[in-house]
Amino acid sequence: MALNGNFVPFQTIIESVYREVGYQTIDWTQAMEVVGEVIGLIGALPAYTDVTTNSLNDNPNPLEVVNYRTAVPSNMVELKAARRVILDEVIDSEGNTSLKISRYVPMVVATDLFYQSIRDQWDEGIPAGTYDYISLKQQDRISLSGTSGTATISNVGGLTSTLTYSNTLAETAANFVTAYEAAYLSEDIVLSSDDNILIFTATENSIRFAPVNITNSTGDLDGITTYSSINSPVKVIGQSYKVNYEAHYEYKIDNGFIYTNFEDGKGFIELVYTAYVTDDHGFPMIPDDPKFREAVKWALIKWIDYKRWRVGEISRDVFQYSDQQRDWYIASARSKASIPSLDKMESIKNMFLRSIPHVNEHDSYFKYSNVPEMRYNYNSKNNVPNALIRR
Repeated sequence: MALNGNFVPFQTIIESVYREVGYQTIDWTQAMEVVGEVIGLIGALPAYTDVTTNSLNDNPNPLEVVNYRTAVPSNMVELKAARRVILDEVIDSEGNTSLKISRYVPMVVATDLFYQSIRDQWDEGIPAGTYDYISLKQQDRISLSGTSGTATISNVGGLTSTLTYSNTLAETAANFVTAYEAAYLSEDIVLSSDDNILIFTATENSIRFAPVNITNSTGDLDGITTYSSINSPVKVIGQSYKVNYEAHYEYKIDNGFIYTNFEDGKGFIELVYTAYVTDDHGFPMIPDDPKFREAVKWALIKWIDYKRWRVGEISRDVFQYSDQQRDWYIASARSKASIPSLDKMESIKNMFLRSIPHVNEHDSYFKYSNVPEMRYNYNSKNNVPNALIRR
């Protein structure tokens, strides 16, 4: 049977490890890394969630292209598709100018070896004016905890900084901002604080920095990190945009950026990609399936047993048993997730069982690939409404 689409928090797996194996201490930060590793090793799309950058519901906004590139979303696991958002200027009855989505155009992966270079394009002038749109910027946060000591903040901006407790967590965060604000700004990162929260924000949406990390040094000063993006209003005056003369739009992903063959101004792209499923606190969630739960549980047990075996606390046989169980359940979960439902099997059948192949399904984003082919003779076709005839 296929997966049911439900997810459970990884804390329930931690509790089963406590209960069944009897370990007294489990590092949750490292445990989350193990969960992400297992989901990646299983490699099944139903273990992730689909995200569309269309600003609907809780989805992020379309990505703005600046200098022919935009940053890859920090939570993206695999990109499914990309399309360009075409905007037109609209003037209301009072003469105010705004931008409105007029249509979408499919994008394909570039085959050009010089995709990072500016190519021959032609300009289409846009009347001068002020246009409001949204910029998507990376933002990492650390929620501080503890009552004494020091901690080390690393990775972000390539800097390593020392955080020292001072009277309250709010004062601790404020003092850290005062001490290191200029250093982070030189790395294109705006450092700020809100009560006990340290906030690291990219100065531009096209900038992507390494995820922030906090490690306790002395006392109990520590924190929980969350990674996200923010929406901030931006104004651009006198825009113009470039149009590719090959009549299609291309992109290439490289080193944390999505490179496009069109420039900024009205440059936005909409993505559909897979991402890890997380709860309200940013903790990973696991498909609600016995095989997935067992795979994660035995991965955690194997991870702990490996460290204990390395220092001689348990025998090789115990560690090897945990390793075998982990591998077996990872393979079992992968097989379970690969089984399509009856409805999905019907869609797959309709995609392949055709006498006339549709070679341009990408133009409609594969929306009708699961629609069965209809065959008519001359008499029967005349009795079918035109709306039902796919030409």
